[in-house]
Amino acid sequence: MKRQLRTPLLLVVLFAVLMSLPFLVNGLGWTALFGLVPLLCLERIASQTGMRRFWWWHYGAFVLWNAVTTFWVCNATIGGGIFACLANALQMSLVFGLYRWVKKRFHNAALPYIFLAAAWIAWEKWYLVSAQISWPWLVLGNAFARTLPLAQFYEYTGTLGGSLWVWASNLSIFALLSAPWSRYKLKMKAAVLAGVVFAIFAPAVWSLCLWGARAGADEPGRTLSVIAFQPNIDPYNKFSALTQQQQNAILEDQMRTALRHTELQLSSCHTEAPSVADSISSALDAAVPSDSASSAASAASAALPVDASLLPAGNEVPPASAPVLLLAPETFTYDVVPEDVGASVTYRRFVGFLKEHPEANLLFGSSTRTYLPAGPRPSQTARQMYDGRWMETHNSAVLIDSTGRADIYHKSKLVVGVEMMPYPGFFRHIDEWLGGVMGRDIGQGSVGLLHFRVGSTDVPIGCAICYESVYGEHCAEYVRAGAELLTVITNDAWWGDTPGYKQHLSYASLRAIETRRWIARSANTGISAIIDPRGRIVASTPWWEKASLPGTVGLSTARTFFVRVGDVPGRLSILVFLLLLVAAAIVPRRR
Repeated sequence: MKRQLRTPLLLVVLFAVLMSLPFLVNGLGWTALFGLVPLLCLERIASQTGMRRFWWWHYGAFVLWNAVTTFWVCNATIGGGIFACLANALQMSLVFGLYRWVKKRFHNAALPYIFLAAAWIAWEKWYLVSAQISWPWLVLGNAFARTLPLAQFYEYTGTLGGSLWVWASNLSIFALLSAPWSRYKLKMKAAVLAGVVFAIFAPAVWSLCLWGARAGADEPGRTLSVIAFQPNIDPYNKFSALTQQQQNAILEDQMRTALRHTELQLSSCHTEAPSVADSISSALDAAVPSDSASSAASAASAALPVDASLLPAGNEVPPASAPVLLLAPETFTYDVVPEDVGASVTYRRFVGFLKEHPEANLLFGSSTRTYLPAGPRPSQTARQMYDGRWMETHNSAVLIDSTGRADIYHKSKLVVGVEMMPYPGFFRHIDEWLGGVMGRDIGQGSVGLLHFRVGSTDVPIGCAICYESVYGEHCAEYVRAGAELLTVITNDAWWGDTPGYKQHLSYASLRAIETRRWIARSANTGISAIIDPRGRIVASTPWWEKASLPGTVGLSTARTFFVRVGDVPGRLSILVFLLLLVAAAIVPRRR
């Protein structure tokens, strides 16, 4: 019995390891090109030997893969992490189980495997676009997020083009291993080998050619100066250890110091120029008292060294009079009411600061609330207050300038359970019975742009709030609406020092490739970054340190094929999946 279990167990572990490596180790995305082969071999063994209860084997394999790559979710919520792992693996197993059912119907040996690839990608498409309970972290195309030279063709196909490549490569290798070579003639053998080589290497060659062709194409003609701030406030102590006024003071100190640094750069342009770290450190010594509430972290306010060879021409920090976008993280404050922004203490303080620096706009995250009059329930997710009024909550991005103008965008891709209640007509009653433990944020029905405005400068900006940066089609909508720059504001501290925040950062690189936009990213505790259109992180901050990251980003109005046309692989996969599913349902069962 033990010998019979040894091979299946080895194949399950090998599958989980090979498919986890791309999400955990830089540069190993290529292991996904053959990582599914052990699972396919296991299924073949099960079919040939009549293995009983095989569903538990492939479900266990998917659970193991999910657990190894996304265990860190449990740092934020143990129940949510376990549910995400088990539920995501369950959906994967349902797709795999459907393939096994189709396999029994078709007489053609190749069609079930085509169905498997199409069904899987169709499920990923549904996950990314339509599903209310959505956790697309392990979309197969994300495997190349840390192997960027192999992901450059995403500007044409989107991330699901990578999923298609993964399936094409794995199925080709599996066919190579299981082919009846003794029955094949020489020409047939050559054709099979050529097909396998093409499936594995053609996308890689295409991507590498695009990588090389864009080597000089990312030097932008139009630029905007940005400073991304990382206040490094522990979210678990955010409301108990610091008041909102104290947190505002920390960010204002960072902004004042960073803008003073631009003046130091300007004044020293004709003398020996100090390093970025030395300049900001000197400014901090002069500006911040040693007993300041933020003094413990202020010494880290300089960013990591910037690789100047990767930045566009003129990426030195500009003079203080140049327009500059100040970027602060997600949910930095909680006191903004969209219908009465002027009542917010945070808003008034920062507008006052910007009046001293009219060349700057500030984009920051806020938990916002909308109050509705007493009466019938306005929505399934509204909560009733003690005075009879109703309240709806949002996770928002707010952009303000020295005139007091405020642009607001509400996050629309919300985290299930924590922020968003799926299928509220059903789950609201359960949530109320449990005491209101689920999040009830409401997002916008469509993307909205924020506008950076200083003088005659008007730059439309797309702002992905945290989890939204995982969704390629969603971020492409910003560009379709006219965004010339993408930003990401997030708070990844909930997961601790785990692979979670690194994976999240790497997915922003895929959004840069798909849209060929520069991205400025502000993360509360890290990693804040500037990302170029090839997805390269050209400047970044350390993890869990207070920091300010200055730089220059390019602006563009160009649209990639993916932005113009959308997700072609996903739509084609849905079509193939439906056609083969109908065919399987009407053809006689294979005997």
